[in-house]
Amino acid sequence: MRILHYALGFAPYRSGGLTRYVMDLMKAQEKSGHAVAMLWPGRMTHDVNPCITRHREVGSIRSYELRNPLPVVLDKPVGEPDAFHYPVDGEAYRRFLKSLQPDVVHIHTLQGLHREFLDAARACDIPTVFTTHDFFGLYPMNEIYPMDRCLTDGECSRINSGAPSLKKIRLDQSPAMRFIKSSTIVRKLFSVLSAVRLTKSVESSTESLDTTTGATMDAASIEVKRYSAFRDYEVSMLEHMNLVMYNSTVSKRAYERYCAPQASVVIPVIHNGLPKTLADRDDSSDPADAPIRIAFLGGSRPYKGLSALLEAVRITESKSISTGASRCWHLDVYGVHGADTPTVSFKPAFSDFMTAMAEEDVVIVPSQTYESFGFVALEALCAGMPVMATDCVGAWDMIPAGSGFSLGNGSPDEMAQVLDSLKRADICTAQENIRSQFSAPSFDEHAEYVIKQYKTVITEMRRP
Repeated sequence: MRILHYALGFAPYRSGGLTRYVMDLMKAQEKSGHAVAMLWPGRMTHDVNPCITRHREVGSIRSYELRNPLPVVLDKPVGEPDAFHYPVDGEAYRRFLKSLQPDVVHIHTLQGLHREFLDAARACDIPTVFTTHDFFGLYPMNEIYPMDRCLTDGECSRINSGAPSLKKIRLDQSPAMRFIKSSTIVRKLFSVLSAVRLTKSVESSTESLDTTTGATMDAASIEVKRYSAFRDYEVSMLEHMNLVMYNSTVSKRAYERYCAPQASVVIPVIHNGLPKTLADRDDSSDPADAPIRIAFLGGSRPYKGLSALLEAVRITESKSISTGASRCWHLDVYGVHGADTPTVSFKPAFSDFMTAMAEEDVVIVPSQTYESFGFVALEALCAGMPVMATDCVGAWDMIPAGSGFSLGNGSPDEMAQVLDSLKRADICTAQENIRSQFSAPSFDEHAEYVIKQYKTVITEMRRP
């Protein structure tokens, strides 16, 4: 089978869960004898119409750069929604697809891609499949927003007020930046600088938020922009797809507030390299009053919930002082700098999950807005660790019954109640449930299932 993927790019130029998944999937497909290629959004020139150029193969995977894509923000907010959708000449897409002749196109992000690409695929009778990884176009990227209703243009304008300029986006898409990001030395430097920014972020993360609008209190005068038109453009692309593969039921619920795909299926996204057997973990012999070690690994971005979690800790501390009750847990925050307290320790980032988590009992994922999956929860289960997570975390699809602790909507008060009720016996029971009910997923089986979905949409398209 000839398979064309559209994604953000190859590692190390691109990183993160989406890139890792795509690289794992392409390698597995190539190993199974399929011909694999990737189209990725590249430089932006002063011409609006797209053109496609071939680059050197990465391994034996063909690489094609889409020049003059729509802006690519990665995980940053969108500040000028009108710049993210406009008509272009789709002839370059038609020539490219007729030349490559893929049997299927697997799209992993809408960033950078014009609707004319989907029009060209349909004209060439090539089915398109989309895997959800984030909520680009539908919800603000990595920001806190209300999840109980459709967002207004005013709300989106306020939430996205700190977005990068189009000039910066253009620079980030340049060949020079691609070279810099591909350099090992420069990437290490960026990592250090990011750690400094995270420190400043967590120190200022107590800024008051209006949880009704997701905006800071002093943002009432923000210019209202047409985010609904941008969303409609992205929705029209999703509804062009022959199949949408949701990476979680949370993603399905979030996407289908706005769109109605032609066909859909829920397939949790996993990564290659997960341990084939669970880590041997049994805390039943620990003293009943031994502190439960809770690990937070989400960084300090507001939507990851660290500020809300620390507020929950403060609530429990105040209650403990007033009642004289002792706490039976301790929170370890990884990858964020802060001042240690008797209840919270700030620890450096680590390179090996299993080694770092050997001294921990449970992983907490207190996300404040939709988390399409939450791979750290899957890693925790593979380490034999129970998971505490808010209800908007997609990884609940993989957590066996009795192996997780719900944090509800993630409010500080609700999390404080869960922390106050946590007992060593509960952790031991959850560990036993993991051992009896959970098995580490096989990436090879996952890749085969994706191929099965391809074959289904190809058959459906060819049916008279």
